[in-house]
Amino acid sequence: MTMPLIPMLGILFLASWFPTDVYSEKVLDVLEGFKVVLSPGVIETAISSITWKHGPDLAAEWFGGIATFYPRFNGRCSLNTRTGEMMINDLRLEDEGSYTPEINNNVRAAVTLRVFSPAPVPKPNITHDCKSKQTKCTLTCTFDRTEDMGGVEVFWIRDNRRGKGGGALEITEETKEKTFICSLENSVSSENSTELQNPLLTDDESGGTHIAVGIVLGLFAVLFAPAIVFCIFCSICKKNSRVFISGQLKEQFCLHNLSIMNLEFKEFRNFKSLLKRVFYPPTGPLTSAPRTNGRGDPPDSFVVGTSMVCHVRVNRSRTFCHPGTLVHDITTSAHQLVLHNPSIHTIIVHADVNDLKLQQSETLKRDFITLIHTIQQQNKQCIISGQLPSTHFGDIKFSRLQQLHIWLKRNCTTNNIPYVDNFTTLYNRSYLFRPDGIHPNRTGFHLLCMKIELTLRSTKLFNK
Repeated sequence: MTMPLIPMLGILFLASWFPTDVYSEKVLDVLEGFKVVLSPGVIETAISSITWKHGPDLAAEWFGGIATFYPRFNGRCSLNTRTGEMMINDLRLEDEGSYTPEINNNVRAAVTLRVFSPAPVPKPNITHDCKSKQTKCTLTCTFDRTEDMGGVEVFWIRDNRRGKGGGALEITEETKEKTFICSLENSVSSENSTELQNPLLTDDESGGTHIAVGIVLGLFAVLFAPAIVFCIFCSICKKNSRVFISGQLKEQFCLHNLSIMNLEFKEFRNFKSLLKRVFYPPTGPLTSAPRTNGRGDPPDSFVVGTSMVCHVRVNRSRTFCHPGTLVHDITTSAHQLVLHNPSIHTIIVHADVNDLKLQQSETLKRDFITLIHTIQQQNKQCIISGQLPSTHFGDIKFSRLQQLHIWLKRNCTTNNIPYVDNFTTLYNRSYLFRPDGIHPNRTGFHLLCMKIELTLRSTKLFNK
């Protein structure tokens, strides 16, 4: 049976009129933070105009001369006027969607872009291959790598000192380090391997090390144990109203026992000042009023933040705390402080966790960037004091907090902004927090003050 000629020609005509390669939509899967090139396909004629739309909104336009990029993509995009391609750098989750190109006023096939957050890195392992004479070993950092992890950096921690990266590390019998750890890090997480003892160290060397450590610990126990025990006893007595010991007596006794450290006079005076801050901590309710260091010196820096900084005291600084506020509120406060105090040199901003409850990570990142730019545009030095790792957060909220800490630390490092890493210092140290698991206790506050003051002094020294 043969098919009539006219219906056959009609089918061929329809097939040629709707070519599937032009109207079929492309789908691109890209990781957050990477770049992507969106192509309109092959253009056989000279290009005189280019338009890209993200959904119904304009993303980029070019009609000869300089290309125009609309707010979401401004500063992150570029157009190839020869091929019509649009490149988007530093992809964000909100960049996901359908992109429609229009070349020379002709609409082309749309491109669907899907953006995924990188997966966390796994826990790595260290394997070692040593030569027969035990004079040289190769340590290799191994882990199961998948494409959705994005860019993974490998570092080696040698005796608690972070060193150069690379998947393999060569050590010899002259290598003095005793322990090695392989560390992985990507844009959302970091993991360390189990510590590996130096396989080239002999038993005699290891035994000598243990003996030396034992001697040092023994001397420490003999010399400093009385002072430490008494200071602990003083703290207990202070909380117990039935036993009374004056603050001056406690201070004198502890200083007497610690004087065997043979500190220089200046160091000893600083240590005595620190002890006064420990025995006589700040008291009173949390308030948004400014707090000074009480030393009478004119301030040259401000500490701005939420209730986390209400008891922070830094030399030649004033503290402004605003309990319960968000990052964009802190930006407004810092801007007003700079306008009314032009002589101030440095603004120290403490990054808190109030914004996490909104579950808008990308908005929060943009708020931090706006905060930093607002301070820098006033020609002031900006220092970021990082978030504290609350011990009472659930797994999901803690994971978001950790990801924010990694991003903020990396962003500050990239832009040469001093960053106080409170997350690492207080992580898994519940004894530095109050019972609420959010605010630091007296010891935690003193540690926070010292870290901020050390960063501030280092910044001033570097800028001289």
